[in-house]
Amino acid sequence: MPRLIWQRVTGSSMKSFSKTRWWSRWEIMKDLAVNFGTLGNFLEQLDSEGVGGTTTQSMLSIYRAKKETLRLELALAMDMDGGFVQNHLSVGG
Repeated sequence: MPRLIWQRVTGSSMKSFSKTRWWSRWEIMKDLAVNFGTLGNFLEQLDSEGVGGTTTQSMLSIYRAKKETLRLELALAMDMDGGFVQNHLSVGG
């Protein structure tokens, strides 16, 4: 259900995490940064549709209280990349 809501809100499919693809965490962070403007709407819809229970409510509370800090931290992570992930993958990752 969260994947369908993400796709409905952002118009793109949700990235997934994999322990074997070390860069998957980076893909998720980048997706959150790119779609940060819709993140609040996504969390609100999860909450209104009863998805995730207290986990969703906790994420929504953190998002509301620390929205600007989260935005800055994601922007910093994107800025620090400097192509590291892409360069690493291009040489056989």
